[in-house]
Amino acid sequence: MSIDKLDYNSLRTLQALLIEQNITQAAKRLNLSPSAMSRALGRLRLSMQDPLLIRAGQKMCLTPRAIALQHEIFPLIEQIEKILSPVSATQIESLARCFTLRCSEGFVENFGPRLIRYLAVHAPYFELRFVMKHNKNNQGLREGSIDLETTVVGQSTGLDMRSRILFQDRFIGVARMGHSISQATPSIESYIAAQHVLVVRDFNKIHPIDSYLKKMQLTRQSQISVASFTAALALVRHTDLIATVPERYTDQLCSDLYRFELPFDLQPIPLSLLWHPRFDADQAHAWLRQVILALCNTN
Repeated sequence: MSIDKLDYNSLRTLQALLIEQNITQAAKRLNLSPSAMSRALGRLRLSMQDPLLIRAGQKMCLTPRAIALQHEIFPLIEQIEKILSPVSATQIESLARCFTLRCSEGFVENFGPRLIRYLAVHAPYFELRFVMKHNKNNQGLREGSIDLETTVVGQSTGLDMRSRILFQDRFIGVARMGHSISQATPSIESYIAAQHVLVVRDFNKIHPIDSYLKKMQLTRQSQISVASFTAALALVRHTDLIATVPERYTDQLCSDLYRFELPFDLQPIPLSLLWHPRFDADQAHAWLRQVILALCNTN
């Protein structure tokens, strides 16, 4: 047996022999038979070219080489077990790890502060990188450059992705304080008559609201479209435009605006947390997922 044939089991066998200095006791430690342990000792002697254990009267004693190995093998096995063992909850507090989260504007403003405060206490060495989501391409998750993503799962979501619902959201209307639409409960007539700023990221897709209105042979009045909620709300603050946005996702962004119920009912929007299955067994990643899910489900 050459040195390149040594594996983790061989190291565990050597460790047991160095501790017990007795073949029978070492066999019991590893749940082996004495004959199996004796054969294992033979292979170790051959590969290391040293007897390791020799008879000394009624007992066995360690050779100088074996004594020297005691100071080397124990830390080595401890390090191997640390590497191979899953990260436990008790290790999270001292774990240094960087995670990249891809999300649309609004998520950081609404949930970022709460998440950062929690990590400062329970995972102070975690580094978070929030990056903007400009499309629904899942390639970053597949390649590993993105760890987690917030999204509405749809036809563009890869079938190889994992997902969990963060929360159910809904659309609301927003306008500047003092806007005429705030003088009375908006009707569907006053809603469609107002000038809208639309948030459009894909001009090939029809918005759920426009799809709903189309069935009623109605159309929103709009000459302005932007690519983000932030841009839409900036225009709303300083014009007579109104916008329709997801309520929870843009809560902090709309804190200084007039909010109103839409004069019709739409299906709720299930916002999900997305990741690649390569991270399913990653304990630190799983821990962070659970933290985000819990924080987003806290009102």
